[in-house]
Amino acid sequence: MKKIFLAVLAICPWFCIAVQAQWSAGISAGYTRNELYTNISNYDYNAYQKEGGFVIAAPVQYAIGDWFALKAEPGFIEKSFSLRQTVPGNPLTQLTSRYHYLQLPLMTQFSFGAGKWRGFANLGGYGAYWLSGRVKGTELDGFNYTFPDAINFTQDVDGKYEFDTRRDRRLQFGWLAGGGLQYAVSKKLDVFAEGRYYQDLTDQQKDYMRGQVPRYNITGSAGIGCLYHFSSRKHN
Repeated sequence: MKKIFLAVLAICPWFCIAVQAQWSAGISAGYTRNELYTNISNYDYNAYQKEGGFVIAAPVQYAIGDWFALKAEPGFIEKSFSLRQTVPGNPLTQLTSRYHYLQLPLMTQFSFGAGKWRGFANLGGYGAYWLSGRVKGTELDGFNYTFPDAINFTQDVDGKYEFDTRRDRRLQFGWLAGGGLQYAVSKKLDVFAEGRYYQDLTDQQKDYMRGQVPRYNITGSAGIGCLYHFSSRKHN
């Protein structure tokens, strides 16, 4: 097994040189809009709301022919949402959770069009590691709560999300789809704009209690970026 591993390491540099003409890499950044998909219908006056965030990534692409490519896009993404509680007689509770993930999408890309302008569509999956989080907002101060003056007893919240190893599933997986337009600035450089849809397939929570309700992130993004091709291309 060790000999096979060493042989693969020896071959890889030569393989990369041979196919260098088909490799490209770049950077992208954009805006995200995330929704926490769950069921809280049994909690009156509570609602989850979408919140904005951002994504930054380093796409790496390997083209197989003129219309098909394989793509990996390691990056950092923020997926946020708010909990809003409007119980009559109680102060407004609104807490915004901003969760940060290291994410690795792996996808296929199909291109179409001719000349400098081309369209493309992506389809694939991703793995993500829940790196950190922050919760900020206003909630009821339970220690100083007195009725009927509850409206005056609120407290500001602003702190790191504390992970619980029994509850939180930090490694998550999902699927994605997207599409956009690409423009060839030169024979080696493309710029692009893309919209994308991400949906978790794994619950944010481990199976730690009876009757728990799953929680999934559903995220839309819009971004721009550039790709540098390691060899010149001919334009139609």
